Amino acid sequence: MVTSEYNEWWSKRVNDNIPSLREEDVRPIEEYLQVVPSEIEIIKKDFEKRNLELGKKIEQLEEEKNATRTRCRLPKEIQEENTKADQWEKKFQDARAREVTLEKGKIEELKGRVGELENALQNSELQIELLERVQADVLSLKYESESDRDRELAWLLRKVKALSIRAKPYIYPGTFLRHEKENKSNGSKSPVIDSGVDHEEPVYPPGPNVAENPLPDHANKGVNAIAEGGSKRIKADVMEVRTPMKCVWKQMVCRGLITRDLDERPKGAATYCEFHAKEGHNIQECPEFRTMVQILMDNKEIEFHEEIKGFEEKEVCASEEGPQKGSKRSITQW
Repeated sequence: MVTSEYNEWWSKRVNDNIPSLREEDVRPIEEYLQVVPSEIEIIKKDFEKRNLELGKKIEQLEEEKNATRTRCRLPKEIQEENTKADQWEKKFQDARAREVTLEKGKIEELKGRVGELENALQNSELQIELLERVQADVLSLKYESESDRDRELAWLLRKVKALSIRAKPYIYPGTFLRHEKENKSNGSKSPVIDSGVDHEEPVYPPGPNVAENPLPDHANKGVNAIAEGGSKRIKADVMEVRTPMKCVWKQMVCRGLITRDLDERPKGAATYCEFHAKEGHNIQECPEFRTMVQILMDNKEIEFHEEIKGFEEKEVCASEEGPQKGSKRSITQW
């Protein structure tokens, strides 16, 4: 008889001899029902697998090829750039060489021109000197046949020719320095400008010297006035002259040393030079007029001396005039 407990046990019994299935080993039934693949399918799968491997190898080779090409391309580009740099450097050197050649050519050409100009200048100077000598000869021949004054000018021109120098006028254009000449009518003398270089005997005698002729009308060599009962000191430099140059100018015009009218000062002119007859500076600071006065002082044509009488000292300007019978040189005090 089967009891209920047996039935329960029977339903719950466990067969330990049968291994239990694990879930990961459990496969669906479709897998058990699959058909065994054919050889073609096996070959096909093998082929596809090999194709994948070959594709990967091809890609790897392509990458290596590109890398190799890049590595080969860089030295080539560097070489090309180096070649271009060498070409440009060569062109630069050629251009520099051409420039140096042109510069040398220009320098030589300029040197040649400078030499030609120097030769032309030297020839011109020689021609000018020759013309001056010819002019001096012509003027000397012309003036020798004229008055005493012109003969003295001819003598002066001969001296300029002998010294081979160019006469430098010390009179501003528009004025004329009048030299008193020795003539037969009044026996007056004219000092001649002597440069101190020519040692030839002058055609005309020199003017009187203050040291040689200290007394009035002495030996008929002109007059060098000296105050009676006093002494004097002749001034040799125009800078020592305290007399206003305007007064000197007026006295020179009045005494005939300069042939020029006494122009009146223009109205409203702040500065005016009577020597140049124009505005802009005063005759007191005029270098040309002071130079002319200095030359006249050096040639003893005018004198500035300090006359001392007792304790008094005065500045006296005297212009030498030719000796006249029984006449003395007048002294003008300024």
